[in-house]
Amino acid sequence: MSRLIKLVFLAASLFFVNNTFAQYDEEENEFRQYTSWGVSFGPNITNYNLKMDSGQDVPDRVSPSIGAEAGIQLDYHITELWGIELSTSANMEHIVLHKDDIEPHLLTFGLDIAVLATTWRTNPMSGLQLGIGPYSHFVIANIMTGTSAMANPYSRVVGINPRTNEPTFALGNFNAGLEIAAALNFDPQWAVRLEVKYGITDLLTTDIQRMYVRPLKVTLMANYKFNTRP
Repeated sequence: MSRLIKLVFLAASLFFVNNTFAQYDEEENEFRQYTSWGVSFGPNITNYNLKMDSGQDVPDRVSPSIGAEAGIQLDYHITELWGIELSTSANMEHIVLHKDDIEPHLLTFGLDIAVLATTWRTNPMSGLQLGIGPYSHFVIANIMTGTSAMANPYSRVVGINPRTNEPTFALGNFNAGLEIAAALNFDPQWAVRLEVKYGITDLLTTDIQRMYVRPLKVTLMANYKFNTRP
């Protein structure tokens, strides 16, 4: 009888140990939500999609030029394939204005903030990451170089606000739009990131239906990721 009891206890012990290890393996293999972050830097190229009437300080056309971008991305991994990314980047955007024989350069220094829904085509550590979502752009400072024959549109007064008695400038310091991003990961740390930002809001402060200025920016950056997966 005592031998039978010993065998029962031994069998129960073996079952308990085996079941415990099995649960441990399942928990280790189960996906857990986590966050990771990365930094990126590289050149950008900006252009303005515009329609303007002719005028003394209105360019005939604009052409894109190369600027620079540096940013931080914070990823919240909801599942192995889906997540949310919050990104912010400091940037210098460069535009060439064309008016008759003059070609002044307009440099703007700003900050972009974006919230993207993201997906990984393989896994978060390697492969292709895609994202889409809204962004906001804030102009902090601007410089116009090359000539004094055309006024800086960010400081050219086009009217006075009747409520605040403050001057209204030709271009505003804020715009928002849609961002599409793609990152090709070579390993868990390094990736090449491409961003396309299309402005939906009008940069013009004057509400004239036939006139608009909407920015378009393409950025190519090297991206280094710091993964904090437990």
